[in-house]
Amino acid sequence: MLTSNIVWRCLRSHKIDLAARKSWCESNDPSFTAKAADVVGLYVAPPAKAIVLCVDKKPSMQGLGASAGLSEVAPWPRLGQSDHYKRHGTTTLFAALEVATGKIIATHSKRRRLVEFLDLMNSVTAAFPGRKLHVILDNLNTHKKNEPWLKADPNVQFHFTSSIAS
Repeated sequence: MLTSNIVWRCLRSHKIDLAARKSWCESNDPSFTAKAADVVGLYVAPPAKAIVLCVDKKPSMQGLGASAGLSEVAPWPRLGQSDHYKRHGTTTLFAALEVATGKIIATHSKRRRLVEFLDLMNSVTAAFPGRKLHVILDNLNTHKKNEPWLKADPNVQFHFTSSIAS
């Protein structure tokens, strides 16, 4: 109770009104309870001998590189990089986190289409051959309509978070 009071006092002192900001936190998904129970169940009591993975993407990451190697301002060698950089466009990072170990399998590409998502999933299945995989996903359109791919690998099962609740 004491901690709760401290948190509320801190929020009020910074004029943060959670009631005014809560609309983005509320899911109107009619299957919210079932989906939440499914995902939480995978975390709390994963199926025996199965691998539980969380998969997500980070689009529009800037690819930056140093434009000049070591700084040449001083007459002696410096060990720092210049603060100037070159832009190399953007990339989308796709990553799968193995919940039990923290191991990450990742790919990146220029786009975030179904084909790029399935490239990641092919890397994941190759990393765990013959293992039962439970994959937790949000509701991105590229995560849906994968029945042909899932049918080809019956060891993989997708679990979706509730909309507006990932």
